[in-house]
Amino acid sequence: MRISLLFMYFVCKINLILKSNQHRVLGIMSGSSLDGIDFAYCDFRFENADLVQWELGQTQCFDIPEDIKQELRDYGRLDPKEMTLLERKFTLLCKDAVSSFLEDNKLIVDFIGLHGQTLFHCPEEGVTCQLGDGKLLQYLLDIPVISNFRKEDILEGGQGTPMAPLADKYLFSGSDVYLNLGGIANMTYWRDKHCVAYDLFPFNQYFNYYAKAEGLSYDKDGAIGRSGNYQDVLVELFSSFPYFDKQGAKSLDNNWIMQEFIPQSEKADYSVADKMNSYYHFCVKHLMERIPGHTESIFITGGGAYNKFFIDILRYASDKKGIEIIVPMDKIVDYKEAALIALAASYKWLGKENFIASATGASKSVIGGTIYQ
Repeated sequence: MRISLLFMYFVCKINLILKSNQHRVLGIMSGSSLDGIDFAYCDFRFENADLVQWELGQTQCFDIPEDIKQELRDYGRLDPKEMTLLERKFTLLCKDAVSSFLEDNKLIVDFIGLHGQTLFHCPEEGVTCQLGDGKLLQYLLDIPVISNFRKEDILEGGQGTPMAPLADKYLFSGSDVYLNLGGIANMTYWRDKHCVAYDLFPFNQYFNYYAKAEGLSYDKDGAIGRSGNYQDVLVELFSSFPYFDKQGAKSLDNNWIMQEFIPQSEKADYSVADKMNSYYHFCVKHLMERIPGHTESIFITGGGAYNKFFIDILRYASDKKGIEIIVPMDKIVDYKEAALIALAASYKWLGKENFIASATGASKSVIGGTIYQ
């Protein structure tokens, strides 16, 4: 009898959340740059399962300890047991951060969206790996957790990425093109009501790699690149990779960047500053060649939005075409992707599609994610 009552209690509790017009969600996102784990508390209001209002509340970035960062970078050297232990370490790190975040901000959440740390992404082979144990996190916190978002889309033949169009369409509508400058840069726009979105090129991963060669964690304000000289030979080298000419839905794997793209750059006999300067210009050139003709505004988020040298080059190029560059408030620049994961989790909870097939290349739009409760 007691078991039955407890079961009914939890069923009722879940149904209340499902039917509620309000979802209080914590989105957790950690990107390929390994610069931290981003938390975004979002309050979503729905009418008949349609999002009508939302608010980005408290946010915070939690550091990843250097020993865990190194293991994440070197995951390919780990045996199965070590990999499982690494996932546990990462999940426990998330658990401690969630507990601290909720307590410090006096917050209650209905559920958590956990993206996880991407180790590899090979949709052509039907596999992707975002490290983070959703069930363990749910068990430790006693809060429902939604994770493993990308697999459903990949099973339908999609790239499992980008997820960004969901936020671009429902949270930040009003611009023509959306550019996110993280470890990998991706772009979203709409053509004849169909979403077009894909990974453009390696971004912060490339610049961080060379900044470290200069004893820095990143190229602050693009200062190293600004000090270098533009080299046509380098731009031709970057342009020679087949990925950049590939049409349709496509996505980049971190391992390809570190094992193929950067090693080719390393072979070029130019200074670090010249390589960075030339790559900044390549990125702007590649972007401007691919934005649609009707573009009047580009909405930019991600860490690269703070890179003054890159933004200066982009503004110069966009001014020639009468295109406005929009960099929103810092909170949105920094936590857009965490808010995206919160929204994707909310849509999963409601049973709404959170992947757009025309963007990912899947056979149909899907409801991605696994609910642990």
